[in-house]
Amino acid sequence: MIPKAEASRRLRAVEDERAIVRLLHRYCHTADDGDDFGAIFAADAVFDVRMSDGRLIHAYDGRAAIQAYMDGRDIPPDRFDKHLVSAPVVDLDGDAAAAESYFVILQSNAEHVAVSYGRYHDRLVKTDRGWRLAERTIEAEAVHSPQVLAEVAANELGNN
Repeated sequence: MIPKAEASRRLRAVEDERAIVRLLHRYCHTADDGDDFGAIFAADAVFDVRMSDGRLIHAYDGRAAIQAYMDGRDIPPDRFDKHLVSAPVVDLDGDAAAAESYFVILQSNAEHVAVSYGRYHDRLVKTDRGWRLAERTIEAEAVHSPQVLAEVAANELGNN
């Protein structure tokens, strides 16, 4: 029989991992509809999106800046995005955690249905409001979105 303290520790770990996986899924829903996107991030979070070769797509520091980015997106009313996350690997360390997962973004009115895919590299913290993303680095391994490719090009021009 497992000692009570060990059983409690194991149960907390399972609950924490489940809460983190739920947060990863919540990210997808809020990225699609924009509602309360900033709420899944810690107050001092970092949100960094790059091509797999390191070229910057965009980066924001702090929950307010991350939400402002989401609020400022210009999405045509006839376009529907679906962010999908899969194969999350979560490593817990008390009230901190790291996670890596795959993503695919589908878009309704694009030439390519899958407009992007890659990896999410996350650092998470447990707050009084539950688990939150402290840092999300998105590594886009493929991008077929003209808007995103234009953003990469603009960043490259600005850095030259």
